[in-house]
Amino acid sequence: VSKCYKATTVAGSFPAASLTQIVDADFPDQLGTPMVCTGRFVQLDFTTYIATTNGYLHNSDQYSITSWNSSGNLQTYAYPDRTIGAIRYKNHIVVFSEDSVEFFNDAGKKPPGSPLERTQQAFIKFGCVDSQCMINVDDNLYWISSSQSATDGLWKLEGYTPVKVSNPNQDL
Repeated sequence: VSKCYKATTVAGSFPAASLTQIVDADFPDQLGTPMVCTGRFVQLDFTTYIATTNGYLHNSDQYSITSWNSSGNLQTYAYPDRTIGAIRYKNHIVVFSEDSVEFFNDAGKKPPGSPLERTQQAFIKFGCVDSQCMINVDDNLYWISSSQSATDGLWKLEGYTPVKVSNPNQDL
């Protein structure tokens, strides 16, 4: 079971004393059957999100990282594979799994439940190797993919279209 922590800045740094475990009973790792969090926390429209390895995206209450909604989660697997993590891209939360990439946008739904909905027309059928292998640089999303369909390498998202950046000599 993963444990998740938050830290508070003091004059632009994160002192060790500011590191605090999130213990809200509705946080994924605190549930009766704890879920394993994966990847990093992601924020969109004053709400914080975290993915779990079993294919769910959980959300906090608005304006809080320590208060979580028991109904604030949704399934992220249009294709059933292990979830790697979530990242923000423009006005979307993008969920990477081993063999897929899915997009979610804020539909403004009120609690209980997640404010997000799946962007049905956007789906990529290959994923990311690890939660540390995806990054957003100046609103450009990059990730490393590995699959049986020869899509190994570094990719960049242009709109909803993946474009391979690496060449065969650079691929894994």
